[in-house]
Amino acid sequence: MRCTVGGRVLEEGDTVLVLLASANRDPDVNPDPDSFLLRRTQRRTFSFGAARHECPGRALALTIACEAILVWLHSHPVPFARLLRWDYLPSHNGRIPTFYPDEETR
Repeated sequence: MRCTVGGRVLEEGDTVLVLLASANRDPDVNPDPDSFLLRRTQRRTFSFGAARHECPGRALALTIACEAILVWLHSHPVPFARLLRWDYLPSHNGRIPTFYPDEETR
């Protein structure tokens, strides 16, 4: 059965690859998804399921991760993002970073 998803026409028998790693990167749901915002307001996270299938530890896991990163960032005098350059490896199902030291840090 023919349908349209995200402006693309899909024909019966077409293959669809679902990229779970990109679910939280929808700019309509989380504006400016490429920015690293630890305290993003009204964050929508799809990594922990939803409704009655939602992980009961979601809030705790996100809070622990956020606080751990904040402690690490505050313990370093130079912001970490300034020390590294990165690019992403080609992948169909995830964003796999490759880090390159900045010339100043060598």
